[in-house]
Amino acid sequence: MRILLFTFSVFLLLQQTGFADVPINYYVSPGGVDANNTCTNSGTPCHSIKKVLKQVTHTKSFINIARGAYTEAGMEILPGQNVTFVGGWVRNL
Repeated sequence: MRILLFTFSVFLLLQQTGFADVPINYYVSPGGVDANNTCTNSGTPCHSIKKVLKQVTHTKSFINIARGAYTEAGMEILPGQNVTFVGGWVRNL
């Protein structure tokens, strides 16, 4: 029983530390759609940066922003969010 508990504890530790370092990519484009979108698929980007920031729950995230004009208000990066903005992303049409 102790070996089983030890193995399970090690598994949980590795899951939290090993996979937490894998970044998540989000995509934004002026031609994107915010409704019912997780913003993580380059083929279906979101329309607003604000929508992406609401989706970010991971500690390490990249927001890939396509060239264009964005009018945003009330954007906020929450404590614990480690977000990198990457400009110049080109949406594959």
